[in-house]
Amino acid sequence: MKPVQFAIAAFAAVFVVACGSDSSTTGMATKCDARSTFDQVQQQVFEAQGCTAAACHGGEPVAGGLDLRPENAYASLVNVAATSGDFVRVFPAEQDLSLLYQKVAAKTEGFELAPLGISGGAMPTGPGVLSEDDLGLLRAWIRGGAPENGIVAGSEQY
Repeated sequence: MKPVQFAIAAFAAVFVVACGSDSSTTGMATKCDARSTFDQVQQQVFEAQGCTAAACHGGEPVAGGLDLRPENAYASLVNVAATSGDFVRVFPAEQDLSLLYQKVAAKTEGFELAPLGISGGAMPTGPGVLSEDDLGLLRAWIRGGAPENGIVAGSEQY
């Protein structure tokens, strides 16, 4: 294999891995068209959990003023003051100061938000929770600076 072919193959392998996995069945990578870690978060977390539905954060008006539809999600999340507590919705590099992370981690890990000064319930609403992989992806994206473009190191495993 020529060096250029090898580089392209290596990039393609990382890209597929960066699109997530379905550990509930085969553990193999699932089909995904994410071009960045944020796109992966959008598809694997927000869209898969129904957060972009009209009844949640995708209709008019959007719940809590948070619009998670693909065309608005990034601008609605990163460095935007939250309406609950002394948090921003996503504080780049700091998941503990990110309201989004706290709300979904509270549901997945089963802790209370009130002691943190956060009002409202854990997310997502209803009986579902984020998988450990989905929570890990969100954590990796935030810790990696919450960029809109590019692949965050460490996110490939989710």
